[in-house]
Amino acid sequence: MRSPKMPLTPTTTTSPGCTKFTSAASIPAEPVPDSGKVNALAVPKTLFNPRLSPDGRYLLASSSVTSEPGLWLTRLDNEQVTRIDIDAIAPVWSPDGSRIAYTTRDGTDMLIRPIDGQERPYKVMSDESLKILCDWTPDGRYLVYMRQSGSTGLDLWMVDV
Repeated sequence: MRSPKMPLTPTTTTSPGCTKFTSAASIPAEPVPDSGKVNALAVPKTLFNPRLSPDGRYLLASSSVTSEPGLWLTRLDNEQVTRIDIDAIAPVWSPDGSRIAYTTRDGTDMLIRPIDGQERPYKVMSDESLKILCDWTPDGRYLVYMRQSGSTGLDLWMVDV
């Protein structure tokens, strides 16, 4: 079996009804059914954990924790790409799309940031334990996350936000 050809630069592909994220280490995007076209959006770095906003207008993803780290927001309608935080990984959208939650690169701080940029991010939790965000509850009241414990491993938790 031959390896597929890889794109030379990280891209995000979009079209009505279909969004597919690819990076330099993934399989190239396929054409969108019925259109035969793929729109490519250049991104500045290889991105991980891509999350499409609930309304489908934005793509949120984190870059490498070692090389130009950060949280990147892409407006899909005008192809504007902005790094919105440097010390951030693993973002999750609130159900209404007005906020994002993420952890710091070391996983010890959990933060929430309004997506409109009008307010600064605020810490929901900060301690020495590793936290991995899973998602928001459907009503947007709680964040569901895993927390590493020396005695029990990874435990599932919820925090009121």
